[in-house]
Amino acid sequence: MCGIAGYRSSRAVGAEILPRMIGALHHRGPDSVGELRDGDFNVAMCRLAINDVGGGDQPLYNEDRSVALLYNGEIYNYPELRRDLEARGVAFRTHSDGEVICHLYQFYGEELFERLDGMFAAALWIAKERKLILARDIPGEKPLYYAEPRPGEIVFASEIKGLKPYGGLCDVLDRQALWDYPTFLWIPEPSTVFQGVKALPRGHVLVHSGGRLRLRPIINRFAGPAGPRAGFEDTVAATRQVVEASIKSRLLSDVPVGSFLSGGLDSSIVATIAARELS
Repeated sequence: MCGIAGYRSSRAVGAEILPRMIGALHHRGPDSVGELRDGDFNVAMCRLAINDVGGGDQPLYNEDRSVALLYNGEIYNYPELRRDLEARGVAFRTHSDGEVICHLYQFYGEELFERLDGMFAAALWIAKERKLILARDIPGEKPLYYAEPRPGEIVFASEIKGLKPYGGLCDVLDRQALWDYPTFLWIPEPSTVFQGVKALPRGHVLVHSGGRLRLRPIINRFAGPAGPRAGFEDTVAATRQVVEASIKSRLLSDVPVGSFLSGGLDSSIVATIAARELS
């Protein structure tokens, strides 16, 4: 669990704003703080170090440093993506799983997120194009909120409290959201408790370029086509294969791995398979 916070504004904003924004998210990542300041774009992240503990501090860059990334999450198919990129001649600086995102942009542009099997909330800065790309994973595991305090501006953070130090937000309560919460036990996206703050919908990319916002969905390339109905034994075997592969892919870590046990069947399966793979 890491945190990201940033803004893009052509007006003068105090230098102390960014540290205050990321300071509000310190509980999400106490291991290190990294930031990037490039003209009208400023972003920072607080890191909980999991992969490449000593060398994976952010921002992460592509080879010519024209693409920068600050993100929260983990890319489960990072080993395969890295091998493919290295076969194309890409030289990596770190062993962080997130670095593949920077390099994938030069081959796939905004469509790179369709190739990521993982959980993420990402801020990708394309310096040459002066373009900001925000993206959120398809399952919606990692949160990301944004607001437009003034025309042409954007401010974003992993939690709403990270937006507040920027100032100028419309913090009028959204009465429909307040009604929805006790009904559904959550607030349907993109609404939040405040009228002026939106949640980036899960599985979407938000592009801020030329003072305008563009939102589009990420195509899910990991959802296989529906096949003919299988028999019981085949269904059991296929389920076992998918569950084991999913758990194994999530054990990518340079620090000790733990498992939450609720006493139920699902958490017991996860803990058993993980223990077997790590033994």
